[in-house]
Amino acid sequence: MMGDELIGAVFVNAVELRHLAEQEFGALFVPTVAVSTSERHATFALQVAGIGRLTVHAQRQREWHPFHITRVERPRTARTWVPSVSWSSSRPRANAS
Repeated sequence: MMGDELIGAVFVNAVELRHLAEQEFGALFVPTVAVSTSERHATFALQVAGIGRLTVHAQRQREWHPFHITRVERPRTARTWVPSVSWSSSRPRANAS
Protein backbone atom coordinates (compact mmCIF):
# COMPACT_ATOMS: atom_id res chain seq x y z
CA MET A 1 0.00 0.00 0.00
CA MET A 2 1.20 3.51 -0.72
CA GLY A 3 2.61 5.11 2.40
CA ASP A 4 3.77 1.91 4.09
CA GLU A 5 7.32 3.06 3.38
CA LEU A 6 6.86 5.68 6.09
CA ILE A 7 6.08 3.15 8.85
CA GLY A 8 8.88 3.12 11.40
CA ALA A 9 10.23 6.52 10.34
CA VAL A 10 11.14 8.96 13.11
CA PHE A 11 10.37 12.69 13.21
CA VAL A 12 10.05 15.48 15.77
CA ASN A 13 7.49 17.83 14.22
CA ALA A 14 5.21 18.33 11.21
CA VAL A 15 7.94 20.01 9.18
CA GLU A 16 10.22 16.96 9.53
CA LEU A 17 7.33 14.66 8.60
CA ARG A 18 6.69 16.79 5.52
CA HIS A 19 10.35 16.51 4.50
CA LEU A 20 10.26 12.72 5.01
CA ALA A 21 7.18 12.47 2.79
CA GLU A 22 8.72 14.71 0.13
CA GLN A 23 11.83 12.50 0.00
CA GLU A 24 9.86 9.24 0.03
CA PHE A 25 7.40 10.23 -2.69
CA GLY A 26 9.73 12.43 -4.75
CA ALA A 27 7.46 15.44 -4.35
CA LEU A 28 8.54 19.06 -4.25
CA PHE A 29 5.99 19.91 -1.56
CA VAL A 30 3.61 17.78 0.51
CA PRO A 31 1.00 19.80 2.44
CA THR A 32 0.93 18.49 6.02
CA VAL A 33 -1.76 19.21 8.62
CA ALA A 34 -1.79 18.13 12.28
CA VAL A 35 -5.22 16.57 12.77
CA SER A 36 -4.73 15.79 16.46
CA THR A 37 -1.80 15.86 18.85
CA SER A 38 -1.18 14.96 22.46
CA GLU A 39 1.90 14.27 24.57
CA ARG A 40 2.31 10.75 23.18
CA HIS A 41 0.12 10.45 20.07
CA ALA A 42 -0.28 12.46 16.89
CA THR A 43 -2.27 12.18 13.69
CA PHE A 44 -1.30 14.06 10.54
CA ALA A 45 -2.92 14.41 7.13
CA LEU A 46 -0.61 14.48 4.10
CA GLN A 47 -1.83 15.47 0.64
CA VAL A 48 0.49 13.66 -1.77
CA ALA A 49 0.19 14.45 -5.48
CA GLY A 50 -0.74 11.35 -7.47
CA ILE A 51 -1.63 9.36 -4.35
CA GLY A 52 -4.16 11.50 -2.53
CA ARG A 53 -4.63 12.02 1.16
CA LEU A 54 -2.71 9.86 3.61
CA THR A 55 -3.41 9.78 7.34
CA VAL A 56 -0.28 9.19 9.42
CA HIS A 57 -0.54 7.92 13.01
CA ALA A 58 2.51 8.29 15.26
CA GLN A 59 3.45 7.61 18.88
CA ARG A 60 6.31 8.43 21.20
CA GLN A 61 7.44 7.03 24.55
CA ARG A 62 7.86 10.34 26.37
CA GLU A 63 6.89 13.89 25.43
CA TRP A 64 10.54 14.78 24.72
CA HIS A 65 11.17 11.71 22.49
CA PRO A 66 10.66 11.80 18.72
CA PHE A 67 7.52 10.37 17.12
CA HIS A 68 7.60 6.94 15.43
CA ILE A 69 5.14 6.34 12.62
CA THR A 70 3.01 3.32 13.53
CA ARG A 71 0.30 3.34 10.85
CA VAL A 72 -0.47 5.00 7.52
CA GLU A 73 -4.01 4.96 6.16
CA ARG A 74 -5.38 5.89 2.79
CA PRO A 75 -9.11 6.69 2.68
CA ARG A 76 -11.28 4.29 0.76
CA THR A 77 -12.56 5.49 -2.54
CA ALA A 78 -16.16 6.62 -2.56
CA ARG A 79 -18.60 4.12 -3.94
CA THR A 80 -21.84 5.00 -5.59
CA TRP A 81 -24.60 3.75 -3.38
CA VAL A 82 -28.27 4.02 -4.18
CA PRO A 83 -30.60 3.06 -1.36
CA SER A 84 -33.62 0.95 -2.13
CA VAL A 85 -36.68 3.14 -1.95
CA SER A 86 -40.21 2.02 -1.27
CA TRP A 87 -42.82 4.30 -2.77
CA SER A 88 -45.79 2.73 -1.04
CA SER A 89 -48.18 5.19 0.46
CA SER A 90 -51.59 5.17 2.05
CA ARG A 91 -52.75 7.84 -0.39
CA PRO A 92 -54.22 6.66 -3.66
CA ARG A 93 -52.19 7.48 -6.74
CA ALA A 94 -53.53 9.73 -9.45
CA ASN A 95 -54.19 7.95 -12.73
CA ALA A 96 -52.56 9.44 -15.79
CA SER A 97 -54.82 9.74 -18.83
